[in-house]
Amino acid sequence: MSMFQKSVINSIKQDEKFDYIVYKLYDLTPDEIKIVEGS
Repeated sequence: MSMFQKSVINSIKQDEKFDYIVYKLYDLTPDEIKIVEGS
């Protein structure tokens, strides 16, 4: 995953309502999202 993708995900994740956009755009699992968030 590129730094650009990570920054996009991090900005989108500021609003929980946009979780589904992240999943659709990057086809990530919730576990992968957590890794990107660093949580």
